[in-house]
Amino acid sequence: MLGKLLKYDLKWNLKFLSIFYILTLFFAILTRIFINIENSFFMDIVGKICTGATISLIFNIIVNNTFRLWANFRQKVYGDESYLTHTLPVKKSSIYFSKMLAAVISLFISFLVIIFALFVAYYSKDGFESLRVILNPIFNSIKLSFTGALAILILVLFLELLNMLQCGFTGVIIGHRFNNAKIGFSVLFGFITYMISQAIILVLLFIPAIFNSNFMNLFFTTDTVSPEIIKFVIILSTISYLLLVILGFFINKKLFNKGVNVD
Repeated sequence: MLGKLLKYDLKWNLKFLSIFYILTLFFAILTRIFINIENSFFMDIVGKICTGATISLIFNIIVNNTFRLWANFRQKVYGDESYLTHTLPVKKSSIYFSKMLAAVISLFISFLVIIFALFVAYYSKDGFESLRVILNPIFNSIKLSFTGALAILILVLFLELLNMLQCGFTGVIIGHRFNNAKIGFSVLFGFITYMISQAIILVLLFIPAIFNSNFMNLFFTTDTVSPEIIKFVIILSTISYLLLVILGFFINKKLFNKGVNVD
């Protein structure tokens, strides 16, 4: 049953997002074609238009993915379709696990499409080497390869967006415990939860600064910090976001198991 719930949730979300996926890749290909045509004023303008469309669609993928997942959660759990959802022979914890797993998979697919679109539109051997030459001194100073550092940065961004998604779920769960203005309270508590999560990240980053004056420079000065400190911040941020997502999952599941007041 969990597999069927997950399949239905993914189909509901990805069927809509597939339109943006196709359009993004289409304009990425056009961008690749037109930006490589030289000595043509018209083609240069078309290339810039395609570039703008590609970037705009990339942002639309993230925004629509996030709002569709929140809408799916509210509609299937608290809206008109919630009566069918809650009559299924499945535990409440499994319902929330399905929604969260669908969010992880959907966001992961979106990231793959975005990375591939950027690769199609802008990758060139010379451009990649130039970027490597510029950034390698920074990454080498913290003993990270260019590919490894890029992967960590993408992972941090992925976990940050996943944390934001889950905070939205928290807001929906708490907001629908009220009798009136449920959507308004959902937005309010989702925002509060997100701000609390960011405060937790800052506290986790600030704790080492108490014991290390060099680390404290990150918060109160503009002095250059050592590569070891930068590397530590990157690793700590990744671990902190991962733990925050896991903690948020168990908190939401516990809140969800306390009961659901459908509209």
